[in-house]
Amino acid sequence: MPEYANPEARDSGRVATKAFWLAESLIDLADSLESDENDYRRRVVQRISDLVEPADVGLLITGNAGRLTKFAAQTWRTRHLLRIESRLQEGPCTASHRTGQRLEVDLDSDSDRRWPRFTPEARGAGFVSVIALPLAHQGDILGAVSIMATYRITDADLDIDLAATLVEAAAVGMTQARVYRTATDRAEMLQSTLDSRVLLEQAKGILAAQAQTSPDEAYELMRRYAQDHGQLLQDVAKATIGGRLHADALAASPESPRA
Repeated sequence: MPEYANPEARDSGRVATKAFWLAESLIDLADSLESDENDYRRRVVQRISDLVEPADVGLLITGNAGRLTKFAAQTWRTRHLLRIESRLQEGPCTASHRTGQRLEVDLDSDSDRRWPRFTPEARGAGFVSVIALPLAHQGDILGAVSIMATYRITDADLDIDLAATLVEAAAVGMTQARVYRTATDRAEMLQSTLDSRVLLEQAKGILAAQAQTSPDEAYELMRRYAQDHGQLLQDVAKATIGGRLHADALAASPESPRA
């Protein structure tokens, strides 16, 4: 950070630097569509860690079953606690995810009753306080971010509102990435179905000509052959198109109807 001749210039420079960093962070978190999911989670944790250090940052989000199973962490001890929280489904991220609310908890006095199994583990790792922020976008809560410290922290100690802004940006990025992946998977599935259909139609036409039968009977020849020989219908169609299977071989299948 540059040196300034007077306090006003110094404060102005810090504000400008922080504004630039925030803009850069938001742009980085917006770039999620084709990012590796694990890499993106690590980027989210790193950006928030840069803001709230020396506190530790962890992120816990839902997997396919809706449980909090995917995580990223700044340090090994936070990663250890996230594994425990994921297994127990108990702790700050779990509570923030369940309620959709920001939490501020003193681990020395406030959380024994709330998290009887998680709290001893957190204190054993040296943490005494935690703030949890929900990862939420348009009513969909994906998980939460925990900011854990070995000293007592409050909203006033750290720029939690700014951290919450980054968390909201990350929730938007994750939501967009999930929608993109779902759409991509659906498109690939539809394309695969279309390709398979085209393949079967081609094979049916070839067999119908070879056996001088109808396309429906040609399809039945392939289906019976695939069933009798433990093969996929699509593979039988490919072999037929490639000339490796002829109508005579298909018709020789024990249960196949002959033309």
